[in-house]
Amino acid sequence: MFPVITIMIFAGASIPAHVAPHGWAYSPDCCASEDCREISDKAVIATPEGWFVKATGEFIAQSKTLKSQDDHFHRCSAQGREDARTYCLYVPEFGS
Repeated sequence: MFPVITIMIFAGASIPAHVAPHGWAYSPDCCASEDCREISDKAVIATPEGWFVKATGEFIAQSKTLKSQDDHFHRCSAQGREDARTYCLYVPEFGS
């Protein structure tokens, strides 16, 4: 029994962070296994200082965004819920 538990602990420790649909990993600071997802570029509005998240009415300062590794926006929130507070907003290069 003990060796099996040890193997499970080490196997669990090597699991990577949640991965985006295009194959890059979200930051572990932003994402548990289901918190992050790709969103439509229509889900946010660009402002001179950052981004307005339509679903929650939140303003995310440009300095608080992360660079998306693909051409899509990605948003991390509690359990991936649309109505939950934004943990991280990934912005594509063209949206910077």
